[in-house]
Amino acid sequence: MKSICIIPARMGSSRFPGKPLKKILGTEMISYCYRNSIESKAFDSTFIATCDEVIQSFCIENNLNVVMTSERHERCTSRTLEALLKIEQNNNMSFSKIVMLQGDEPLITPEMLKTCCKSLEKNEVVNLMTAADLKEACSLDEVKVVVSQSNDAIYFSRAKVPETKDSIELVFYK
Repeated sequence: MKSICIIPARMGSSRFPGKPLKKILGTEMISYCYRNSIESKAFDSTFIATCDEVIQSFCIENNLNVVMTSERHERCTSRTLEALLKIEQNNNMSFSKIVMLQGDEPLITPEMLKTCCKSLEKNEVVNLMTAADLKEACSLDEVKVVVSQSNDAIYFSRAKVPETKDSIELVFYK
């Protein structure tokens, strides 16, 4: 079973343009994501998927695998799918475990990626989640998830979810 980590990244973020190449402690955000994928040792391949030539140039200069995608994608999942199909075709390979690591998640650790990849042995789709405090739950910058009692994702939202009129204490996840 071959595994791949694809990191979709684009410069045109509406909330933070140019985000992938912004530096954190002197290192570009996208480099942390790529390095954490490599250091996890969970993947046979890691690629950055982008529609931006500036990101492509950065990847080439820094020896990071990169694949160019269409600029028409509205979602990172469709960019990831296009990249996967191109990588498989261009390299005559097939991957059975595909992990999409957002290009703006530099704090995802190699251990978290290992856990995600290992979970794909038992599940078709896996999303990492963690508890969110009230400030995070109210932030439009955080994607929240509502889960069933068995921790299956029911839906995702940038809005504060769940919401209730009752005075019960809610647990939030992001």
